[in-house]
Amino acid sequence: MTLKVQYYKKAVLVTGAFEVKDELRGLGGKYNIKLKGWVFPKKKCDAVVSKLQSLEGVDVVDETADAFV
Repeated sequence: MTLKVQYYKKAVLVTGAFEVKDELRGLGGKYNIKLKGWVFPKKKCDAVVSKLQSLEGVDVVDETADAFV
């Protein structure tokens, strides 16, 4: 499964993550039905990316790594 992490306004958006919803909820994420993804405060970006990368069978496309904050 591939998950995409990107900045969205003043937050971080994780899409393609239905199978890991419990982990994302545990990190404090809120599902946004219009964006079809999980939204986190920007300050939790590193924790979210680290957790997703630690999960087996998950490929993470981290578009925040090259973005200007």
